[in-house]
Amino acid sequence: MSAGLRALLVVLLALTGAVTAIASVAMHDGNWAWFVLAVGAPAAATVALPAGWLRFGFVFGWVAMVLLVIQGTEAGSWAISADLRGYLFLAGGLALMVAAVVTAPVGARRPASSPAGAPADTQ
Repeated sequence: MSAGLRALLVVLLALTGAVTAIASVAMHDGNWAWFVLAVGAPAAATVALPAGWLRFGFVFGWVAMVLLVIQGTEAGSWAISADLRGYLFLAGGLALMVAAVVTAPVGARRPASSPAGAPADTQ
């Protein structure tokens, strides 16, 4: 996959994550069944995406939108309530971000340079 196509997919997945977050915020406080769907759908999408930039793009869009909507409005209303569902919803967002970071593939590591004359450890 070319770098340009990969970058376009990351941006599209970030937008998809943002739209999914709006739906999740709207549904999370209805009842427990809607809450499970509001947290479970983004978690399932995160697991379904391949580890790396594509997964991170989706999660970044989701978490960024949630962080945007928790700011509240000038009138003093809030999109996420300060109750058990609200706190669990925010904890779910934190879990998504941790999952995206922890499962990100690490680039090929080069062996540490050895002192002059000593063979490199190739275990």
